Amino acid sequence: SRKPAPVHLLHGTADAVVPPSVAQKLYSRLARGTAHITLLEGGDHRLSRASDVCALLDAVAFRRAAAYRAAAAMLPRMSLALFASSP
Repeated sequence: SRKPAPVHLLHGTADAVVPPSVAQKLYSRLARGTAHITLLEGGDHRLSRASDVCALLDAVAFRRAAAYRAAAAMLPRMSLALFASSP
């Protein structure tokens, strides 16, 4: 079985194009533990305020750091597998 990919939804509460309830409904259908939602108070559809952009960049940095940690944790196992398969 495949592990669900992590998902982080960011949605402005003042979005007049797509209501925040759409993000909340999507979040409720995603796998627990791999999905996160952040509702940005007063954020519009384009998340155009500086604080919205900062929240977006923080979310990306958090996910990138988590991916690096996961990759680093795999390195010792990968190294052992490479040496074990050498002639």
